[in-house]
Amino acid sequence: FVVRSPRTKALIGAAEGRRVDLGDGVVIEVGRTMQKWCTVALTALEGELPIPKRALLVATGFTENTGMGWKDKEKTTVGRDWGRAPVLVECIPAHIRIASPQGAPLPDVRALDERGQPRENVEVKRASDGNAEFQIGPAHRTLWYEIRPSGED
Repeated sequence: FVVRSPRTKALIGAAEGRRVDLGDGVVIEVGRTMQKWCTVALTALEGELPIPKRALLVATGFTENTGMGWKDKEKTTVGRDWGRAPVLVECIPAHIRIASPQGAPLPDVRALDERGQPRENVEVKRASDGNAEFQIGPAHRTLWYEIRPSGED
């Protein structure tokens, strides 16, 4: 399932190993996932895609509570045994490409913590077509990334 709107681009479903062009310069290549599926969504928080003032990238896959008590091997129900915190989530490995105006500096991409606060910078490179590209995944230990113009806080 894909979403291609002026403010949101998203990929939801069996995407492992696929390259999906979501339009407006947004291309997602999903790596190996636990269940061969994921959700990756890019939403403009300010402005519109392809060049927003500020955007949020969210990527997630398998999710369950610690100690969740599945009643069968197919994991069809937990009954009342929902487990406890913390929630265990899969960080999706993906190569992301987004539009970047010719001659403009590359955007800043920052991994966010669970409170939405910047934790670390993600390396952004210029792709062969001139657009910005970067990798997300388990190394960043997050589901959320902020994208903003270079040098803005």
